Amino acid sequence: MRNNLAERSEFIGEQLVRWTFQLLKSLRGSTAHVESECVLLEAINALLVLGELNRNDAISQALIVESLGGANALNYFEIVCFLFCMKDDAAFTEERARLMERAVEIVLAGGGVSADAEAAHLALDILACPFLPADDRAELLGKIRAGLALPVLAKADLLATVGAFEEVPWFVNWNQIDLLSMIRKKELSAVY
Repeated sequence: MRNNLAERSEFIGEQLVRWTFQLLKSLRGSTAHVESECVLLEAINALLVLGELNRNDAISQALIVESLGGANALNYFEIVCFLFCMKDDAAFTEERARLMERAVEIVLAGGGVSADAEAAHLALDILACPFLPADDRAELLGKIRAGLALPVLAKADLLATVGAFEEVPWFVNWNQIDLLSMIRKKELSAVY
């Protein structure tokens, strides 16, 4: 829209924010998804679109923060989606810290990355996420290595390693997402 209908893109962006707000408001009253431990894919996908708009207005930011709710119950999919929506926007510093805490909890819980696929996938995506502080990611890498009984690395080596992770995305390419391509491939068409 920005390239082909630049004069309408601001209006369309505002409409998408309104529609997303209405969708999330309609879902807010229901707790069935929480009780059944389901992810609200429609809401998350709408937030991803909102994140792609790169809107820095207060309404967009409030929608993301309000949708985040209690980060202590989020799973892999929700964590990476929220991080993608927030990107490196300074308005979300506290929320990103909460998401990092939850991610660390998942990664280090139970059998850790060697026995839990969610923990392994989340670890790889979090270690590569440029929106989270490198020091926090390096600390997580050190804990993962300790849990796997691997040799202790110096902080500089840990920082260099997480820097290398940024260059090779795992599941999430933190730099971009081609929503139109995904919809065309019918990966998201059921929702849209």
